Amino acid sequence: VSTQSTGVNMTDEKPNVIRVTNLGKLQNYVNYAVTLFEEKGEKQIILKALGRPIQKTVSLAEILKRRISGLHQQTTISSSALPYSLELEANTRYISHIPCLLYTSDAAD
Repeated sequence: VSTQSTGVNMTDEKPNVIRVTNLGKLQNYVNYAVTLFEEKGEKQIILKALGRPIQKTVSLAEILKRRISGLHQQTTISSSALPYSLELEANTRYISHIPCLLYTSDAAD
């Protein structure tokens, strides 16, 4: 399920996982995350990005930490090897990915 109007891609089975993409607008991600915390009562959300949107994900986390008091962040960054081939040549490409866990003080207890 993907919503084009908000830019929030909800392909994960969990509603508290937000996949950040190049196409989505930062303000739409902020609004959706604030809705999850304040209206839906979520104690934690996970921001995920692959490749270029990592910068947008980090910015999103910082904005949310300023907007929602008592929010904590746990971030891991890593890379994965993805095989690809160009005509007769097979190569490996490394792509960075980041899961960023944001949680309230209540969830840490």
